[in-house]
Amino acid sequence: MEITGLMVALNISMWMGRKKSKEAENIVLTHFSAKNAGNFYKKLVDDSSLKDIYRIASAARIAHSNMTQPWDDQGYRYLSPVKVLDYISEMNTYSNEYYNAVNVFLNKYNNCIDEAKTRLGALFNVNDYPSIEHIKNKFSFSFHTLSIPTQINNDLLDDTIAASLQEKLSKEINNRFNKVKKSLWQNAYEKLSLLRERLSSTNVFRNSTIENIVEYAEDIMPLTDIVDDTLADFLNELKSVYSTVEIDRLRTDNEYRKKYAATTSRLMYEAEQNG
Repeated sequence: MEITGLMVALNISMWMGRKKSKEAENIVLTHFSAKNAGNFYKKLVDDSSLKDIYRIASAARIAHSNMTQPWDDQGYRYLSPVKVLDYISEMNTYSNEYYNAVNVFLNKYNNCIDEAKTRLGALFNVNDYPSIEHIKNKFSFSFHTLSIPTQINNDLLDDTIAASLQEKLSKEINNRFNKVKKSLWQNAYEKLSLLRERLSSTNVFRNSTIENIVEYAEDIMPLTDIVDDTLADFLNELKSVYSTVEIDRLRTDNEYRKKYAATTSRLMYEAEQNG
């Protein structure tokens, strides 16, 4: 089986700006006459100081998830060759934004410590604060890709053992690749399920609930390495059905709404059967 996609992993680490406080824990336990009631943490810096770093990291993780599919339990996801250049470009952009935000934080780190003296009161302890250089090393943003192995190195193996290992590897790769394909159906099902729930009764829904389905179909269709004819036909139907719907009419015309609810239920069933 020829696989042209890649395995990709995204790794983002950061300093959380919190420290377990034994002093606060003892005060709470004493005040409430409690035991083993929980752990208590001090906010060493105000939440707003790290807000941009958190925001960029979250956006990068969402983009990573949206551009890839599940592959293994080790943190790798499948990246279609159609998406490789876009993925690298987008992650490089997020990486630059991330380190820029980190530098902004590091430049005001000492000011954050001064602010904490007032905010934490008696809980403030200057020894809780690592050096700027130490904090800098807590932040990292990286991604790396690997080719998917489809052939074992049998130079030093007995032919029988090599054949057995090759069969095992091929079976494992095929199983994972099938899971990648199924995940596309499952993603479609989840988006349809949300719309179906919104179409029930008089539930309010946003335009994006429908627009996201069309965008998903358009985004997935070019991935010819994982989109077979059955899925391609399904995606074309999604695009056809939901790109022509009169969204405002769904909000006012009950019969029109029921019609699309029934269509959505049928498409959900097809996605569920294939996923």
